[in-house]
Amino acid sequence: MQESELLAEGVSSWQKNYYMPGTSDTGVAAWRSWLTKYGAAMPLLPKTLDDLPPLMDRRETLDRYHQHTKHCPDCMKALKRIDTALPVTWAATAAAILVAGVSAASGTPLLSANVGGAVAAAAVLALMHRGLKQFRQLFFFTDYVHADVA
Repeated sequence: MQESELLAEGVSSWQKNYYMPGTSDTGVAAWRSWLTKYGAAMPLLPKTLDDLPPLMDRRETLDRYHQHTKHCPDCMKALKRIDTALPVTWAATAAAILVAGVSAASGTPLLSANVGGAVAAAAVLALMHRGLKQFRQLFFFTDYVHADVA
């Protein structure tokens, strides 16, 4: 997107279009100056808008799985552990609900420790399952707008 705007106004217009006051931007400014001075003859740099690749859609741009996760052994290990934990938490939630149901059906008072504990365990396990599913999504795609990040 920025490349298109820069090429539309001329490659040498970057100095007026991009204000870089910080000392951390010195390297970028030096690189851009070098490109302006020496890089125009490089065949790999786009000269017109037609030389640019097509714009990627938002989902493709922010796709974490193909850009990082599948190449990172630590992320892949974490993803496999989450994939293992999801059915376990789901089954444990179902088991806790079953224990609460059987206890209540066998005449145990609803406010007893057995029924209450099983219901509380089911609630905690269901929340864990939901949290794991939401966390798992971070390995694939998370949509965000930089302006909204505080």
